[in-house]
Amino acid sequence: MFGKETLKAYRAGIYLRLSKEDGDKIESNSVQTQRALIHSYIKKQNDIQLVSEKIDDGFSGVTFDRPAFQELLEEIKQGVVNCVIVKDLSRFGRNYIEAGKYIEQIFPFLGVRFIAINDNIDTAKENGYTNSMIVPFKNLLNDAYSRDISIKVRSQLEMRQKRGDFVGAFPVYGYIRDEENKHKLKIDETAAEIVRNIFAMRMDGYNNLYIADYLNRLGVPSPMEYKTLKEEGFFTSFKLNPKAKWSPMAVDRILKNELYTGNMIQGKETTLNYKTKKRMGKSKKDWIRVENTHDAIIPKEDFAIAQQMMLNDTRTSPQRDSLYLLSGMLRCGGCGSGMVRKIVKARGTTYTYYICAKNKEDKKECSSHRIREDAVLEAVSVLLQKHKAIFNQLNGESIAWKYASNELEIQKISEQISCKKEELQKYQALKNYIYEDYKDGTLTKTEYQNMKAYYEKICTETEQCMHCLKLEKENLENENFKKKSHRIEAQAREFSVELRRSALVLMIEKIIVLDGKKIKMVLRYQDEFFINSEG
Repeated sequence: MFGKETLKAYRAGIYLRLSKEDGDKIESNSVQTQRALIHSYIKKQNDIQLVSEKIDDGFSGVTFDRPAFQELLEEIKQGVVNCVIVKDLSRFGRNYIEAGKYIEQIFPFLGVRFIAINDNIDTAKENGYTNSMIVPFKNLLNDAYSRDISIKVRSQLEMRQKRGDFVGAFPVYGYIRDEENKHKLKIDETAAEIVRNIFAMRMDGYNNLYIADYLNRLGVPSPMEYKTLKEEGFFTSFKLNPKAKWSPMAVDRILKNELYTGNMIQGKETTLNYKTKKRMGKSKKDWIRVENTHDAIIPKEDFAIAQQMMLNDTRTSPQRDSLYLLSGMLRCGGCGSGMVRKIVKARGTTYTYYICAKNKEDKKECSSHRIREDAVLEAVSVLLQKHKAIFNQLNGESIAWKYASNELEIQKISEQISCKKEELQKYQALKNYIYEDYKDGTLTKTEYQNMKAYYEKICTETEQCMHCLKLEKENLENENFKKKSHRIEAQAREFSVELRRSALVLMIEKIIVLDGKKIKMVLRYQDEFFINSEG
């Protein structure tokens, strides 16, 4: 095939590949076995000299976008290699079309000799089967084998997902693998408490940006940082900073993850076929959802309320971190649109009221359905007082007011301060150790200065976190917890208008504003009631 060039020594690059995804038998297709076979073959050839070896260990044969194979192609283009040797065609690749393209078009064009030892293929020999049907037929068989393995793997994976087994690489933040069964999840109490606090703050009306900033101020490790601290061997190219911070997106992912309710949600993504690794999202109706597979961190009722709040809530004003008490809860009884909060100042008095969002000056698509905010709040107070039984059925005092217990919060913050104190002492000690290493000559001056600057930065950040935690603790202690606790309990029993937003959204699904300054309140766990609201 190559004419006179067959008399010259070929510069061979041997290519080795192993992949469990292809169903490779490790004992027969190991890298060591492939190498030994090829080296033994080269020793018997007078016209071949070994100049390069490339290994793709852990890469599927259905694609040729493999790092070592691409390096081999570069060496071919540079003239370093003009002969490629593999154990057999399946080691070269399992993609029928691509394998044939390289063997029959690309390699001949580049003047490259191709040898597959076990398949008795040698493009430099007339009897190397390259012009027969054997090569494309074997490539087709390898492709079909890879497709069959892919189907079996997908089928087995889907079966485990439908059974409720966890098949992900890393458990979601708040959970760890069960030591007795790696396909089951159990609660990681340290991270789970942060998840509960995130939901609590969101139901109190704080937006995602405020929650993220609050967690960063207290020095709470982000999910990415927490994985690193837990030494789970988690690495990602997205971690560009020494410490990964909380972001509004990270908070949003937690708030929208139904897995926290005890339901296993998997199969959100898939690949187009077995020849591509590019992942694409699946329709929500096609997700694999199995209920009650593990202990819940967030009650299903609270999760559902949080989802509705995120859909209904309006944006906060620039001067506020949290929402107004009634934000997103009022609906126009005429058109169903949301109600817009307005503030009017007249004769030294400020009036706050709500009107229909479609009642605009340029195009009035609906009547105003105007109603004063204080009138709605008074009606809410009256309704809740009259239906105390509803609140008791929901165990409202433990649900709505569990976030008001300062004593528990003080205890948590004290523990966080202790942890930060230990962390500060550790880094201060490390800073002293590297000074000793510098004096002993173990570290150069530049290395010492860089490490010293790094540890000083960590110490400063830790001290700032401790300061924020101490201020938080002092604020809670100064509120005179016992007196406030009794007052809150009394308010909860009487359903006072001073209920926090979290309690309000737990009780009321929506408030419909009708004509004649009437409102209709839809309770989450009760029938609807009408209350006249004058004012």
